[in-house]
Amino acid sequence: NHLNPRWLSEASNPVIWALVHGEASRAGIKITKIGVINSESPNALIVASLRGEPILLLTKGLMLRLSYREMRAVISYLIGTSMSGFLVAATMFAGILILSYRLTGRYIESRVGNPREQFVNKAMAAIGYIPFALTVSQYVTATRSASSFGDRYAVNQTRDPSAYIMALIKVANDTASQSERDNRTLFTPVKGLMFMDPTLAIRDYPVLLKAARSQGIRLEMIPGYSHETLESSGVEYHVFEWFWSQLGPLERFRGAIRAGKKIEYPLKIGLAWIE
Repeated sequence: NHLNPRWLSEASNPVIWALVHGEASRAGIKITKIGVINSESPNALIVASLRGEPILLLTKGLMLRLSYREMRAVISYLIGTSMSGFLVAATMFAGILILSYRLTGRYIESRVGNPREQFVNKAMAAIGYIPFALTVSQYVTATRSASSFGDRYAVNQTRDPSAYIMALIKVANDTASQSERDNRTLFTPVKGLMFMDPTLAIRDYPVLLKAARSQGIRLEMIPGYSHETLESSGVEYHVFEWFWSQLGPLERFRGAIRAGKKIEYPLKIGLAWIE
């Protein structure tokens, strides 16, 4: 409800429906709902229902920007996080952070967009900081463990590390170019449950870009890749996003390369073969 998704049916989007339920079936789990968030930023997340069943949410931007292979890699990652054993705890902690966001939202929006800050917003933020401070360390512990499991699962299940890496680069690039949108406001309390933590994408995309180019990857040759606009330089993060719920994009990029070499799957990205 925090993200106000539009729920998909098989009739409304048979391709996504078949992809999600096909991957879930291979994993031996059942996805109870699939929703679309009205956001241009490409990302996705998975949460547990009150009965502990996984609910998968995709942003509109993700569905527009990623190829079928890349979507499969993202969905496999999310399914992997649900199989990690940490999803219920991570969702519970995210719920507490959402309650904190209800109190701090106006302060966060003033920090991100409108520089005019009112005293009442600061006072509400001070109250909202209490549940945030009591919860965030447990949230990070749960989401980091779930994310690391999801990374490994996505590469091993799809046996397509190239698609996973392309999804990682494209999501990081588009997130970094939209640093003033939902990525730093609405998504803040749930970012640990997302395919990519937006704060980490904004912070680390320049080093990910450098690492990709050092591997000989021609980013302009990745289908759907948009020219990078590094708006992340000089970003001043507000206190409620100053936590790291996943490994950084660079560590995940390198981990996917190592995993791809381990399973002896050819890594071809942007006309570059990674040996």
